[in-house]
Amino acid sequence: IILHVEVWQSAIVWADITLWLDLLLIFVAVTLMAGMYPAMILANFKPIMALRGSVSTRQIGGISLRRLLIVFQFVLIQVLLMTTLVMNQQIDYMLGKDLGFTVKGIYDFNVPTPDSINQQTFKKRVLEIAGIEKISLRSAQPMSGNVYNASFQYDKSTKDMHWSIGVKNIDENYLDLYNLRIIAGENIPASDTLRGFLVNERFLERMGIANPKEVVGKSLKVWDRQAKIYGVVRNFHDQSLRNSLMPLALFSAKSEYKGASILLNIGQFKEILPKLQKLWDEYFPNQVFQGGFLDKDIEKHYEEETALLTVVRGCSWIAIVIGCLGLYGLVRFLAVQKTKEIGIRKAYGATVSQILYLFGTEIFRLILIGFMMALPLSFFLMWTWLQSYVHRIDLGAHIGFVAVLALLITSFLAIVTILYEAYKASQKSPSLSLKTE
Repeated sequence: IILHVEVWQSAIVWADITLWLDLLLIFVAVTLMAGMYPAMILANFKPIMALRGSVSTRQIGGISLRRLLIVFQFVLIQVLLMTTLVMNQQIDYMLGKDLGFTVKGIYDFNVPTPDSINQQTFKKRVLEIAGIEKISLRSAQPMSGNVYNASFQYDKSTKDMHWSIGVKNIDENYLDLYNLRIIAGENIPASDTLRGFLVNERFLERMGIANPKEVVGKSLKVWDRQAKIYGVVRNFHDQSLRNSLMPLALFSAKSEYKGASILLNIGQFKEILPKLQKLWDEYFPNQVFQGGFLDKDIEKHYEEETALLTVVRGCSWIAIVIGCLGLYGLVRFLAVQKTKEIGIRKAYGATVSQILYLFGTEIFRLILIGFMMALPLSFFLMWTWLQSYVHRIDLGAHIGFVAVLALLITSFLAIVTILYEAYKASQKSPSLSLKTE
């Protein structure tokens, strides 16, 4: 299984006794199971026949068990293939979905001591760097885990609502930089302290308000801070797609600004970064500069899914290799079992393609049996996995394509695996085949 090197370098992995005991048990179980079948076959040999050296594959038998094992391998291969394809589509969906705000070209960096600087002067100095188009100071990016939950009071109510609201601290440039749209009212004014709120559409949905204009100008109290609502912002994804949208309140609070976001020309980034670092050292000489692009930060929300997909892909490759080896062994076994049958057919004028068809029908029957078993199992596993995501692909719309593709891949691998051995059997001389005991 392909895993990141860091995983195996982790002390946690090496200290996990349960993990190593499980691996030991699996190793012992697989070893016993691998040795059990040949031991049973050898135990059934007749001593006299064995001493004469006249034991044939017909006396060995085991064709039904071999077919059963091959079907099991096909089920495993196709389950893993379908699982991999669905997981890949879900991850692509999450990374490619419109989040409701601009992602490309935005670079974020920390601002450790906002109270020690003049914000407007700092932002002006940053904008003087060629290639930087916009800047905003904020507590958190639009999508991040840094969302405070707060109780609140709306309009003339003197009691807290029974549900909480998410809070983000932003400046007046936040909406413009991230391209967040206002659907009613206007943006908050430039200010170091709270002068007004912005709320999102999800807030209106929870409040049961249909008209966005209805909340504009109404009072909102979050914690001990009270001001009017300036506008309503179109919904954007404030968390990963595992979670539903939160009702949000956005307002300015200088003391809560912990970072800055800039919109820049990516082609000039190599020239921009040293200048930005120099400006940082001027304002924060005792602090370490830390920054990164927003799209990379968003990808970190799905590291767990990406790691799981890597593991499943690795398991798929292992299953494919083992399945091909088992299939090759079955074809060789069939070639020996059907030696006389092939000889008789060739004596009566059977062509190479007809002999290959004889092997093909046997193998593809097993593939179809495995496919019929794998399809409902894969659907159930992927449906269960997708339930952990509020925003997910429509499995019903994708399962047809995924199933057909998995079947085609399995069939192609089977053809490549059996072609040589089946062709070799079809080329064998009929006279030699009919002499086989």
